[in-house]
Amino acid sequence: MNSRYWSTDRLAELLADRLGWPPPVDCSLDESGPFTRDELAGGIDRDRFLAAVRRLNTGPGGEPWLDEPRLAQVWDAVTRIGDGLSSGNEDFFKLLLSGVVVDAPPWMQGARTRVVRLVAWDDPDANDWLVATHVPIRRPGYTGVPTVELDFVVLCNGIPFVVGACSGPDRTDGVTGAIDRLRVLSGERRLVPDRSVPGLFRYVQLLVAVDDERAKLGTVTSLPEHFAEWR
Repeated sequence: MNSRYWSTDRLAELLADRLGWPPPVDCSLDESGPFTRDELAGGIDRDRFLAAVRRLNTGPGGEPWLDEPRLAQVWDAVTRIGDGLSSGNEDFFKLLLSGVVVDAPPWMQGARTRVVRLVAWDDPDANDWLVATHVPIRRPGYTGVPTVELDFVVLCNGIPFVVGACSGPDRTDGVTGAIDRLRVLSGERRLVPDRSVPGLFRYVQLLVAVDDERAKLGTVTSLPEHFAEWR
């Protein structure tokens, strides 16, 4: 195994073991992963997201009520967030908290609209969790590097909640270098050639930078000095 990935695999396995999630999935280019290089390019695994949203939102009888037109309304709402990293991230955070308003079906009594929740905050285990490592992301339409790789991503209902960068034993830049790589990928720090995938990072709620001894947490707009120790 390339030592660059030693911390990546260990951390992903720890998350899965401690939190009861399924074993991490290796999404290397030469592996068969749960999605292609294109499916996360825009930020969310569409099929996984819509399937989870439909399952989590049930009617009075406990049956899912979201049909294709209403699922399309949900998808339109989450993809219409701001293009900017900061503004888009803020817009999506509000949707995570408040849900998405859609037209109520004719048979449903009461209000003409209904709120669709994107995450089951009151029952974490009801959500669809996936820990993916070595995740390739194609950068369609961007100049610079055509495909980049994320060390690990934690998806909740197809949403990339957490993106992490690891610094393995063969790197000397430690957690500081891992933070720097996260900022390059998000577009907060520009390099030539460009390696950013801002469309994905608009949806990311937490960044994790790890080396063999330390871990730090931040958000997509955190400066390096604002990353906090993960204890």
